[in-house]
Amino acid sequence: MSGRSSTTVESRAPGRKNGFHALPRQTRRIYDLVAGIYPLSTLLFHEKAHKVALSLSGIHDEMRVLEVATGSGEMLRRLAGINRRGLTCGIDLSPNMAARTQRLARREQPGASIHCQAVDARRMPFRDDSFDAVVCCYLLELLGPEGITETLDEIHRVLRPGGRLALVLIGQ
Repeated sequence: MSGRSSTTVESRAPGRKNGFHALPRQTRRIYDLVAGIYPLSTLLFHEKAHKVALSLSGIHDEMRVLEVATGSGEMLRRLAGINRRGLTCGIDLSPNMAARTQRLARREQPGASIHCQAVDARRMPFRDDSFDAVVCCYLLELLGPEGITETLDEIHRVLRPGGRLALVLIGQ
């Protein structure tokens, strides 16, 4: 992961619709459809991994934290609870997931600075070195090799030098 660029998403991606090639439309559609019931997956599968990731992440209050692939927002709400006086941002490919997560997170953590938006993780609209910590759970398994490289390059770009990355992957 070499060099950091200060160009904007638009200037880095001329001629690309919405700033990226071949958006995984099918994935977005599926997650848009299951946005209302997806939180069950956290109760059944993700909760333990989320707790371990948080315990190892070094995230504390007054940080700038980004969660990539927020899904239905259980981790984002946990992050906002830890980071009450900091900035907690989330992105998800699915507009329905992002909107639902934003609504629930702000309801559960009133007064916390929480922002969630629909963004492709391969082309994030943040400045270089924007975040002290990045959390990413269960995304890389959904991407091909090029998508994994692009996403990790973007995480590297937005993570400040010395920042922390908490990454959760599905094991076999």
